[in-house]
Amino acid sequence: MINFKNSFHCVLHTFRAWKFNPQIISAFIVQIILLQIILSPISKFSASVQEPVAPWIFPFLSSDYYVILIIMFGALLLFCNAPFIGPQTRFMLVRCGKTPWICGQVLYVLLASLVYVSLIHIIAILLLLPDMQWTNTWGKIYYTLAASNAGQVYNVPLSFSYNIILAYSPIAATAISMCLTWLVCSFIGVLILALNLFKRKSGVFIAAGFILLEVIALNSAFSTTYFSPVSWCSLACLNITGYSQYPSVVYAFSVLLVSILGLALFSILIIYKNKGYITKEEL
Repeated sequence: MINFKNSFHCVLHTFRAWKFNPQIISAFIVQIILLQIILSPISKFSASVQEPVAPWIFPFLSSDYYVILIIMFGALLLFCNAPFIGPQTRFMLVRCGKTPWICGQVLYVLLASLVYVSLIHIIAILLLLPDMQWTNTWGKIYYTLAASNAGQVYNVPLSFSYNIILAYSPIAATAISMCLTWLVCSFIGVLILALNLFKRKSGVFIAAGFILLEVIALNSAFSTTYFSPVSWCSLACLNITGYSQYPSVVYAFSVLLVSILGLALFSILIIYKNKGYITKEEL
C-alpha cells in the first residue's frame, strides 16, 4: 500500500527547489511579459471608452493560438527535468521508498500545473485590475471586442470568440478553460516524466511534438484537433454549440484524465520493476 504521507513529503521537497531553479523563474517571467504585452491594449481600450473590464479574461487567453503555445512551452520548461533528481534523492528513495517517491513526482506535476495555471490567471487579473470591475457578466468590453473590429482599431492582439460568450456564462467558461489548461499542462508533465524514466530526455522531444501539433491542427482539417491536446485548451476549438464537428468538452476531459492516469501508472510500473533511467551517478 502506498504511503501518501511520504509522497506528500516528496512533493514539498520538490516545491522547495523552485526558489533555486532558474528554469522555474524564467517560465514565470516569460508569462508576465507575455501577459503585459497582450493585456495592455485592452486596458487602454477600456480607459478610452470609459468602460470597465470584467475579470473573465482567461477563456480568451487560452483560446489564443500564440498565447497558449507560449503557456505550454512554459510548462515544458517547468517539467523538462522530470523526474526531478537532486542531491537528496538517494536519501528520499531510502526513506520513502520507490513507489511513494514516484507517486510524489506525479502528484508534484499535477499540483505544479495547478499553481502555474492559477498564477497566470491571477497575474492577468492584477494587470487588468486598475481598469477592472468585479461582475458576473462578460461586460461591454469583451462583447465589443468579440462583435466588432474594435480590437483592430486599438491594436488588441488577443482574439475574442463570440461563440464562447454566447455558449457559456463567464464563470463556467473560466472554470472549464482553466481546468482544461491545467490538465493539458499536467499531461505534458506526466508524459515527460514517464518517457524520461523509460529513456532519458526522450520525453521532452515527444512533449514538444504534442505542443507543436497545435500548429498542424490550426492549419488542417478539424479532425486533427481530436489528436491535439493543446487545442483543447481553447473553447473555440471544441464543440461548445453542439453543431460543430470539433471534439466535445467531455471528450477532451475524458482523454486527458485517462492519458494522465495511464502515464502515471506506467511511471509507477517502471520504478516498481526497477527499470527506470535513474543511475547511481545521478543519485
